[in-house]
Order: sequence, then structure tokens, then C-alpha cells
Amino acid sequence: ADGSNFVNMVKAIFNYDPTIERVFIKEGSVPLVKKGNVVDKIQTEKFSRNSILEIIKDVCDENERKFLISNGVVTVNKTIGDKVYKINVYKEKNSFLILIINSNIVFKNLLDYRIDKTLMKYIVDQSKGITFLIAPYGHGKTTFITSIIDYFNANKNYNILYITNKINNTVANINSNIIQIEKDVIKDANRFVRMINDIDPTLLFIHNLDDLEIFNNVYKFVESGRPAFISMESNSIQYAFESLLYKENDGVIRYHLNRVSDLAKLFINFRLITAKNGKDKFFVYEYCLNNFKLKKIFRENNLQAISSQLRGTGEYLPFEMQIAELFNNELITYDVAESSSQDIELFKRYAKINS
Repeated sequence: ADGSNFVNMVKAIFNYDPTIERVFIKEGSVPLVKKGNVVDKIQTEKFSRNSILEIIKDVCDENERKFLISNGVVTVNKTIGDKVYKINVYKEKNSFLILIINSNIVFKNLLDYRIDKTLMKYIVDQSKGITFLIAPYGHGKTTFITSIIDYFNANKNYNILYITNKINNTVANINSNIIQIEKDVIKDANRFVRMINDIDPTLLFIHNLDDLEIFNNVYKFVESGRPAFISMESNSIQYAFESLLYKENDGVIRYHLNRVSDLAKLFINFRLITAKNGKDKFFVYEYCLNNFKLKKIFRENNLQAISSQLRGTGEYLPFEMQIAELFNNELITYDVAESSSQDIELFKRYAKINS
């Protein structure tokens, strides 16, 4: 395991299993690979300090090495074969850590999510309104958004604007025109409006919306008869809006809740939960259409009623139903089912577990 064999090692690892997410190389250790929640060793020689330094010299130019020494971390993109890998080098107290991130994402097909026909119809239906995609950090919001974009890309001739935190992979045009813009480019609402006017998208996607001025202009976009997909980082519909709005004054809160009440079309809350084998993950979701009851809850600023009054009814299908099915089929453990459920008693009821 020396520096000169670094490229061949990376090729071999990802050719063997392209779904490996990360490779860790550290002095005095064999390489470790991460996939899902599991870390495995690669049975090879341990890396020496000289081999680590040789790799750093190979992947970083002189300026990048100086930046590493002064800042403690540097990121480079390196082409290996026909793929680009993100390589982070960290300076620890007396050694270096090299992290290889597999950013060669194969976009998951929307149809592979096994979404029921009713929900699928609402996702691909292009009547105006906002579809909210809600999930905690690390539960696949980016992948889900790109899957929806890729579905339209393959099947429609749309002009799509996708505003994201960071562009790691470009979605190539097939039938649609897809423009990806990093959120930092949109410094203020005026720039956002100008971009909307210039690009004139058919569909708008925004990843991790956290700015109320931009939110306000999303309303205007949707009122023009075009749909928008907005992702929010949270574990529930209630907390998604509370975390965004409740730092504002009462007038601002009520304004936005009324606008959401008028313009929301669909709320999808989802999770990735770990299988018994520790490597695979299951996509579970719940959804709620913006019906009369939900509109009333938003207008009355009574968001806690979403979980207490709607979840588990025919109007709000909860993911505890899917979690119970996975548990009863012995695909997940009870601990995972319990920690993934928002309402443990609801899960037990679906799983037919007596308290």
C-alpha cells in the first residue's frame, strides 16, 4: 500500500463495489470503507507515513499542500479513470487522514422508491402548488429531489431550475433543460426574482429552504400557475414550519402560514431506516394532501394538531404503517422501528404488538 498504487487501489475498490460511499486512509492502518452504517477493513498492507505523504503529493499541488498545512484541511477533486472523486485531506496532531468520497452518484430512479400509485400521481401531476419534501439531515433529500428531476428530465420537455446547497453532480439534459444554481449565488430575494424572470422555469426545485424572503417569492412563482418542489430539513411537518417561522413576529408567522395554507399541494415526510444487515436502507414515507382540515390547522397556527389530529387517519397516511410492515417481515429490528417512529404506540398498533 504505497502512494504509487493509490490510483489502482481506488479503481479496484470502486470497481468491486461502486456503492461504497467513503474510503478512509490513515497512517498505521489498513484502508476502511463505509457503506450504509457499516465500516469494513480492506485486507491489505497498512499505510506508512511515507506512503501517506506520497499520496498527498500526488493529489495536491504545492498551493494545496500549503493550504493544508495552514488550515488543517484541503479538498481536491481528482479524476481516476472516467470518474471524479472528492478527496479531503485532514491534518491531525501528528499524522494525516485521507478521505475519499464517492461523488459519482447514480441517480436513483423515482420508480425504484416503490411509491404507491396515489402518491406517485400527486408527485408527477403538474398542477400548480408547492410540494414539500421533509426529512432530517442525511435521510436522502438530495437523492429524492434529483430522482424527481431525473423523472421529468426523461419524460417531459421542461425548463427546470434547481437551487441547491452545493452542486456535486450535474444532471445532464435528456429531454428537459436543467439549470443548477448553488444557493450562495442567490444572495438576496431581488437576485432570486431576477433569476426566475431570466430563466423562466417551468418547474422550480429548492433544496433546504431556510430563507423567508425567497419563500415569499416562491409563492409568487406558484401563483403564476407553475409548481414548485421545496425540501426542508426536519423530522415532521410541524417542526419544519415551526423552525422556519417561530423566530419571527406573530404577523410574519400568520402571513406565511396563510400563504402555505393557500398554495401548498402536498407534504411528504420521509426517512431512510437501516436494515437488519446494517448495510441496506429502506425508504419509508408518509404524506398528507393539503385538504380542508390541514388548511384550517395552518390558518389557526395550530401546527401540533397535524400529529395529534391528522396522523394515522385516512387523510394523513403515516410511515409507522410501513415501518410495522418491515418489522413484521423481520427486515428491521425493534430498536430501529422504535427510534424511527414518531408515534411508537401507532407503530405498535400497526405491528399488532401488545403493550
